[in-house]
Amino acid sequence: MNAGNSVEAIRSFSQIGHDLSHWWWIYLSMPLIAGFIGWSTKLVAIEMIFRPINFRGVRLGPIPLGWQGMIPRRAPEMAAIAYDMISTNLITPREIFDRIDPEQLVASVREPIRRTVDDVVRDMAITYYPGLWEAMPEPTRKLLILALQREAPKAAVSMVKDAQRDVEKMFDLREMVITNLTEDRELLNRMIRDIGGPDLKMIPKLGFWFGMIIGVVQAIVWALFHNPYVMPVLGLLNGLVTDYIGLQMLFRPHEPKRYFGVFTWHGLFAKRRHEVIPQYGQIIADEILSPDKITRALLTGPAGDRVFELAARHVDRAADALPSFAKPAVVVAVGTDKWREMKRIAAEKAFAYAPDAAEAAHGYVLEAFDIEHTIVERMHELTPEQYEELLRPAVKKDEPLAVLLGAVLGFLVGELQSQLTERIVLGHWGFPFH
Repeated sequence: MNAGNSVEAIRSFSQIGHDLSHWWWIYLSMPLIAGFIGWSTKLVAIEMIFRPINFRGVRLGPIPLGWQGMIPRRAPEMAAIAYDMISTNLITPREIFDRIDPEQLVASVREPIRRTVDDVVRDMAITYYPGLWEAMPEPTRKLLILALQREAPKAAVSMVKDAQRDVEKMFDLREMVITNLTEDRELLNRMIRDIGGPDLKMIPKLGFWFGMIIGVVQAIVWALFHNPYVMPVLGLLNGLVTDYIGLQMLFRPHEPKRYFGVFTWHGLFAKRRHEVIPQYGQIIADEILSPDKITRALLTGPAGDRVFELAARHVDRAADALPSFAKPAVVVAVGTDKWREMKRIAAEKAFAYAPDAAEAAHGYVLEAFDIEHTIVERMHELTPEQYEELLRPAVKKDEPLAVLLGAVLGFLVGELQSQLTERIVLGHWGFPFH
């Protein structure tokens, strides 16, 4: 059939019957192929959310010709959304650190503190004034170390209290969350897959059944008209409509709703709320606000210099609290300027031991923070709209692009189907896109 006679009157029952008897398998294939379009376009759209992690393609100047997963491509934006959700609705830095009891925290790291003092004192003494240190009787050296080991926990408790008072200056939660999720885009992907995975897997299945329905319409229209535009146009509508409806059914409605008095539907993600919340709480506690990541953010983050200065002040005070028999002799031996320098270097060495001490305190900190339980508890208080924001930003901005891609793929498959059908039924090959 050519384009000139593609629009014609409705075919007679005898013509339709002849077609069905001779080409029944073609008509049967139409709903199946349409179902395949519905399924495959959803599958492609979902994979495009996550893959590839890095851009693949070529760049012609400022114009990129290729693709990068929607989430990895917008990692900073997605990370900022995650931070806003955490800090606004779930937990704040002050709340996290106020749960720490300075006395209990220091008690949990008493042994690492003792070893650190011993190592630092001996190292500093041998480095800066070996003669004086070696001239000291061993009992005197031990007494000096013991005195500092008694002062160090007091200084540590005081330092923790000072840090709690100025927690906003010492700890940048926003920077920590955004840095972690931007640098580890697989983690960002995994967050979305873990909380939305079952729902996302359901979308292609729904696309298949929606496609089947459109395929039945396609078969009927083709039987009535033998119009070559039927398959590509309905293929386009198939990809367009099923992608759009599938994404909407992922989130809407927030509460179960009955349609046409026949069936009830509850947004897939909303329906699994009680299943998603514990998963999200565990991800936040284990992957984002874990004690080791908080420690790393404190020591090496943007506010790390402030934390060090705080530590240096308390090391300075602890050193100045040396017993009267030791401090004057040390100051006289090395000089006032050298004494200040020694205290500064001692603070740097003690700071370098901080990760080991933090590891020893991991059990106490994990229990004190109780982040997972808190996140789960607060998430149960979220409104439906707030809860939806856990997953919706991952797809919302690029929904039009995903729907458009589904329409294009549907059109191309429909055109191919139309060409094959015309070739078989009508005995000739039409021009591409008719």
